Amino acid sequence: MKASLPALVAIFLVFTLFSCGSDNKRSSSTDNLAQEQDTSTVTSPKEGKTYPAPSSLAEAMPTEPVKNSATKEAITAIRAEYARLQKLLEEGTLRKDTKAFDCDGDPTEGELIRYYENDQLVVIQHSQGSEHSWEVKQVYLRNKEPFFALEEEGYWTFGGPLNQDGSANTIDYVTENRYYFQEGTLIRQLTKKFETHSWENLPEGNAVPNKEVDIIADQNYLGVLPYVADFKKGVVGC
Repeated sequence: MKASLPALVAIFLVFTLFSCGSDNKRSSSTDNLAQEQDTSTVTSPKEGKTYPAPSSLAEAMPTEPVKNSATKEAITAIRAEYARLQKLLEEGTLRKDTKAFDCDGDPTEGELIRYYENDQLVVIQHSQGSEHSWEVKQVYLRNKEPFFALEEEGYWTFGGPLNQDGSANTIDYVTENRYYFQEGTLIRQLTKKFETHSWENLPEGNAVPNKEVDIIADQNYLGVLPYVADFKKGVVGC
């Protein structure tokens, strides 16, 4: 799913909220698969791949029922604000600041996009990837504080049967986490893992159900808030 920077931006503006569907353009990998092909004798369809486009907004925010009744009202408010920002993104009315980076001596490259409503930062999109892996972070803010964050990490490998023209097929492995915050406190987390095969149809990201994660009080969940602080300041790179 390696795309050019302009393509990433275009896809983000039409992304249809919070599950990432991977197709043949998306890549993931495991180097120890039994079915992995000898890459010295096959043609790779992934040779031009760069870091991926983020998932569409329609996929990013799932609609699974909220099991914890104490958080239902808060989640409803989060979904409403998310929908409001989605509309502004689709209309192209938010001011955009873009910062691209390329790591010297390393195949990693990426992009940080920050969207502003007037002078308020409201959406952050960070994408980066290298030869066989990628990650995407999307953060939505209100009153300078994040209320929702989506993380996607993936990698790809060659695998499966060869195509008739001798080219290799690929397998993508994707992990997604969704975090819902209320005044800086995590109130809900959803997670999912899935894979896609270039030679067959499997349920893609949006069709794979999320799993509810039990929230542990006062635990720093994967450092979400620290990296949001860095993104606010434009700290990205290698």
